[in-house]
Order: sequence, then C-alpha cells, then structure tokens
Amino acid sequence: MYEFKEMILPEHFNHASYAGFCVKPGMFYGVEKESGKLVATTGWNINGSTNIYIQHEPKSKWNNDLWEDLYDDYGKPLITIEKNDLQRISSKVKEFQRTAMDFETWANVNGYTDEYYEDLIREEMDQIESVYEWYYFMEYPEFVIQLLKELWAMEKNVEILMEDGCTRKEAEKHLNNGTLVYTLEDFTENFEFMKNFHEDADEIEADKKIKKMLETKIPMDGYSFVKYDGKEWLISYCL
Repeated sequence: MYEFKEMILPEHFNHASYAGFCVKPGMFYGVEKESGKLVATTGWNINGSTNIYIQHEPKSKWNNDLWEDLYDDYGKPLITIEKNDLQRISSKVKEFQRTAMDFETWANVNGYTDEYYEDLIREEMDQIESVYEWYYFMEYPEFVIQLLKELWAMEKNVEILMEDGCTRKEAEKHLNNGTLVYTLEDFTENFEFMKNFHEDADEIEADKKIKKMLETKIPMDGYSFVKYDGKEWLISYCL
C-alpha cells in the first residue's frame, strides 16, 4: 500500500529534495507503508500500470523500474493520498469544474467536430473521452482521479444515509461496515435480470419478498427507500 502527498512548493521554487530525489510541482511523494521505503511518482500510466520511483535502501540511489497496478483484482485501491491533502485536491478540482468546458465545447475547441467523429471506432472515441476527463480533473494522474471519484461517491452516500436519519458519524460507520447504496432504478434492473438465474427455493422466496418491497415501497428489514437529489435510492444496510 502506498501513501502519497502532492508536492506543493512556495512561490519561485521549482523543485524540492525528498531524501535526495528531485520532486517537482505536480509530483507525488510518500512511502510504501509495509516496508517504509520512500516512493515518488509523476503518475505516468501505461496500460493500467503506474511508474513508481522507489528508494530501496536509505541514502541509496532511486530506481524508476517499478510499474504497479494500483488496484487489486477486486478493485480495491493499493494507494492512498493523505486525507487532508485529498480534501484539498477535491476542493480545488470541484472549483475548477464549476467553470470548466463541457465535453461538447471542449471537443469543438480541440477540433473533434461531428465530421471528425464519423470515422472513429469506439476505442478511439473512448480515448478522446479519457483525454477530456483528464482535462476535467485538472490534468491530475489517473490514480488521483479514481480516488476523487471514490471520495465523492462516499460523500454522496453519507448524505443519502443522513436523509434516512443517520448522523454523519453513523453514516460513515455503516458504509465502512459494508452498507450499500443503489439508485432504485439500477437496483430494480439488476434484480429483474438476476432473478432469472435463481432456481433454489430459498432464492425464489427471497425474490418474491424483494419484488413485493419494490412494488409497495415498504422496505424489508435492513432496507430503506430515500429520495435525494431528485432521485430515488435504496439503502441495503449491513446489519
């Protein structure tokens, strides 16, 4: 697990030394938490792997031959940004996004007209959308973008649980313990799809109860319906 901070320098400074490594603005520095080894990165990512500079021994030469997939097979991040630093980045990016170009405007400014799109395959369109996302998130590295998305999803889910009567502290505890939040539309679509594969008597009986809950909007134990931000949500508490 890596823990990073963004390098922020005073005005007129263009780099700083981190145990002998030249860290420039926009780079991230920190530690590999299990070993205590010092690390740094520009966030350079190729095919899902991020280049990490690492100092294997104190006062030794830094190496940049480490490429890491910063998410495990279950999508769990193997990297964190110090909490206050991530909140600072979050506030800065949110402020930028308030006046940022939408995708259509950005695409036209950068020459991606309707005529240009006509000859593109899906993979090429995905690449253009990824470049726009990079712009929309102030050109931060991919791992920062993903951590911000996770932070914002957690903040939204906390607010949804607070609409259900939880305090902020209780909401955070529920979510950390495995409570899940769905849009009612997504939950219903997934339920309608998955019930077709249920053959066990217990599963079929459970499906009947869930179907009744969705039809009547009367929640079963452990569930709750909430309206938030113009949408209907279903909370599945981990009891």
